[in-house]
Amino acid sequence: MTKRDTNIGKHSSDDKQDWDSIDWEAMSQGEFCDTLFEKLEAEPALLSCDEMDDIEKWWRSDMPTRRMALVFLTKPWKEVQQQIIEDDSFAAAAGEVVQCLDSERYKALAEVIDTAGWRIKMALCSREDGLELAGVSK
Repeated sequence: MTKRDTNIGKHSSDDKQDWDSIDWEAMSQGEFCDTLFEKLEAEPALLSCDEMDDIEKWWRSDMPTRRMALVFLTKPWKEVQQQIIEDDSFAAAAGEVVQCLDSERYKALAEVIDTAGWRIKMALCSREDGLELAGVSK
């Protein structure tokens, strides 16, 4: 993922202002639902197929770094610290992992996945059995 990819799934500032300008609390439940679905029905796709492929390529290519970061968490901090102090090659590997990790990309990806989940849940609400399909008990 590139720097621009951290904005995937984000609304433009005009779209955000449009959503933010709605006084949701002043509406009845029916008006709220009608307005919400009207807004959602006007929503464009949030990812292009190329962006989706870019995310998948990045996810697969970043696996070794992600794996190494997780490996560091399988040991007590004191043990990792001692190994870094005593072993130059281990310290160099730790430094490389830190340099390669980009938590902002992971946060952006988590946001995209969360957005996908909410969009799917809202679409499921259009069905009589939507709550059941979403695994939500009535």
